[in-house]
Amino acid sequence: MKILAKKYIWNITPEVPRAGEGSAVLLQDGRIFLVYSRFLGGGADHSKAELLGGILSLQDGSLSEQRILFAAPEALNQMSVSLERLQDSSLGMVFIRKLTPNTDQIFFSRSTDEGQTWSEPVHCSQC
Repeated sequence: MKILAKKYIWNITPEVPRAGEGSAVLLQDGRIFLVYSRFLGGGADHSKAELLGGILSLQDGSLSEQRILFAAPEALNQMSVSLERLQDSSLGMVFIRKLTPNTDQIFFSRSTDEGQTWSEPVHCSQC
C-alpha cells in the first residue's frame, strides 16, 4: 500500500464542521477523481451538505482545487455518493438527497469528460 499524501483533503472549520463519506474513481490519465459531502453550518446528519469534487495526482499527491458539483438548497443534505467507470467509458455518480428526515431520493449523473462536467442529476427512485 502506498501513502498518496500526508495531508488532509479537507479542512474542518466552524463554517464547515464535517466532511462526509466519499467515493473515488481512477481517471484515464492515471489521476484519481474524488467526490465527498461537505457539511455546512452544522455537523449533524441532517445538516445542509453539498457534493464537492477534486482530482488527486498519484505522482506528487497534490489535490486540485475542489469545486461544488451539486448543491441542493431544497434538500436537508446530500450523501452516500458512489462513483463508477461505466461500460461506455463515461463516469457515473449515484447519490442520495435527503429531503426530510424520512424522505430520501436517489439521483444519477453522468460525466463524459472525466469529471469536468456532469449531467443534470436524474431522480432514480424514492425511498
